[in-house]
Amino acid sequence: MKIKKGSGSNATDLIAITLGTGVGSGMIANGELLSGMNGTAAEIGHIIAEPHGYPCNCGREGCLDTIASATGIVHQAMDHLLAYPNSPLGIRYRENGRLDAKDVFDLAADSDAASEHIIDHTADVLGFMIAGAATIINPSAVIIGGGLSRAGLPLLQKITHYFKQYALPRISEQCDIRLAQLGNDAGMIGAAYLVKSKLNKVAPSFGILAENESD
Repeated sequence: MKIKKGSGSNATDLIAITLGTGVGSGMIANGELLSGMNGTAAEIGHIIAEPHGYPCNCGREGCLDTIASATGIVHQAMDHLLAYPNSPLGIRYRENGRLDAKDVFDLAADSDAASEHIIDHTADVLGFMIAGAATIINPSAVIIGGGLSRAGLPLLQKITHYFKQYALPRISEQCDIRLAQLGNDAGMIGAAYLVKSKLNKVAPSFGILAENESD
């Protein structure tokens, strides 16, 4: 399998990560999608990043999912405003009755130090985890998608900085971290392409069966 569309075009070794309410991920190694024994391979979001951290929906604590997602950013923001209720995060919470990840990014853009720290910490943890995953398959590209990727280059640059800090130079020097291009269509395009590739593999067998039956 060689990716034909989007930011991972022509890559045969690739890590894709979606940052939304959770952390989704997938890997292609030597042109093959990694699925594992029961489809759980490449679940980067459920690697424990901070032992005894925030509870995860999987039943454990401290998964990457609880830190490097929109939900994880809100977790961190709530911790801060509970300690500093009169901070910009606390004021924003009282104004809206809630906080979301966009509030944190907006306040960081206005130079709120706490919000900047939350985003930096999130990028740090994510860069660390990507560096570990990259050691396993030595990818040519890491694609970042999902709702948080709309933060654009500032977030991408932070993730790239920490990835290069933690990764083996032989890996990071040959690996680009890029923003996804296909948006909400990515899942549909990927599913269709996967079906097509599977059909192409079994098509010769069907041809042989049909030929044998005709005999």
